[in-house]
Amino acid sequence: MADIVLGVAAPHSPLLAVGPDQWELPESDPSAAAGSASTAFPPPTRAEGRFQYRGDTYTHAALAALRSDQRWHERCTPEARRDAYDRCYAAQQVLADALVDAEPDVLVIVGDDHLEWFVHGVTPTFMVYNGTRVTNYALTPEEHARGVGVHANTIRIASQRVNRPSVDTDYPLHPALADHLVSSLIADGIDVAECRQQPIGPDARALNLPYAFAFVQRRILGDHLLPMVPVIVNAYFPPIQPTAARCLDFGRAIGHAIRSWDRSERVAVVAAGGMTHVGIDEELDRSVLDALSSDDHEYLTTIPEPWLRGGNSELKEWITAAGALATTGLRFRTVDYTTIVRSEAGTGQGMGYGLWS
Repeated sequence: MADIVLGVAAPHSPLLAVGPDQWELPESDPSAAAGSASTAFPPPTRAEGRFQYRGDTYTHAALAALRSDQRWHERCTPEARRDAYDRCYAAQQVLADALVDAEPDVLVIVGDDHLEWFVHGVTPTFMVYNGTRVTNYALTPEEHARGVGVHANTIRIASQRVNRPSVDTDYPLHPALADHLVSSLIADGIDVAECRQQPIGPDARALNLPYAFAFVQRRILGDHLLPMVPVIVNAYFPPIQPTAARCLDFGRAIGHAIRSWDRSERVAVVAAGGMTHVGIDEELDRSVLDALSSDDHEYLTTIPEPWLRGGNSELKEWITAAGALATTGLRFRTVDYTTIVRSEAGTGQGMGYGLWS
């Protein structure tokens, strides 16, 4: 039987593709720029120059006024930003070392889609990629200059440059486990979609591997690529976003599927995404970390759904992973938590890193 040997919680942020001196919101009205030149990077459904926080939507000025007592300006200094940047990279190295040391045969990576595949007409709630080939494509010269897709702003372009290889690169997959996951999930009452090849875009080219999965392989593991099964949770896009409770159930079914696999493989489960953004909610982030440490799944499934929208929805990948790891005996610990702060309104991203070991 397969054995789950490690769990990893790995946030990704385009802001780590540039130095902390580039984290400032633009000089122009930051709320108006939230969907374009700024790196607030909301998807187009939120490109009205607004920032979500605990279920409500604010202009940048209103969000700053609401949270004026939280002293975000103290984390906007060059020193504070450099410290956060360095801590993120140090924590990523801890995760990379843990993955290599655990010697898994395959990674089950739970991530989301940033309008990379879903924008072209099909949006499943849950999906397993069970193809035999997946490619991270190099940027063309034009893409290198102008970016790809709907998120082609300054920071997104920088992120695409570091997450894409210099030449087209096939990443290792594990289709046998992927097929088993699909069959087992269906048997357990999870209506999961499957995807057997990279979707084709309107220009008749295959669409690139979603960023969440490329980040784990390229930015965390670097040259030490490991076979993977990409599992997509539609965290962002209504109306078929799964609830937190459904994500926990989905995760438990993933865990059951892995443990029931009749091969003696070592499996690591990776939650790729998070934590809160674009309006950082440090209290929510720390509450999630505490709940994971104490196996408080009731808390995870009772977080108000409006708090898990926009960037915060990536916490549902963490909840899914928690379900998969629930009966393994592995215990969660926080490696580090810091914040990438872009403005005095507390915009940016909460960066928590963790391991189940």
